[in-house]
Amino acid sequence: MLAVPMVATGVVILLLLSSSFIVLGTVMAITGFLNGPIDIALFTLRQRRTDPSWTGRAFAVSMSLNYAGFPIGSAAAGLIASRSIEAVIVFGAVAALVSGVLAVTMVPANE
Repeated sequence: MLAVPMVATGVVILLLLSSSFIVLGTVMAITGFLNGPIDIALFTLRQRRTDPSWTGRAFAVSMSLNYAGFPIGSAAAGLIASRSIEAVIVFGAVAALVSGVLAVTMVPANE
């Protein structure tokens, strides 16, 4: 439930290579829809793998790291966008695809 929406997001992001407002709106809707299962799976994984006495601290640190990705990603995208908009789209798609592969390979199936 975690990896499939991540990979699907990467594939959908590649649709942005066509310059159309309809495609842009469709990609935004689909990625927003795919974000729901990712959030549910991520929060479930955190909750199940964390000792109950550490849950609050683990969530606080994890959410801080999650939100640190926005400015870091924006800075990286800005640097790449100064050279090529298509490269930024490909960078975003590759990042989503890599995250899906990492979810499959690094998250153990069972405890």
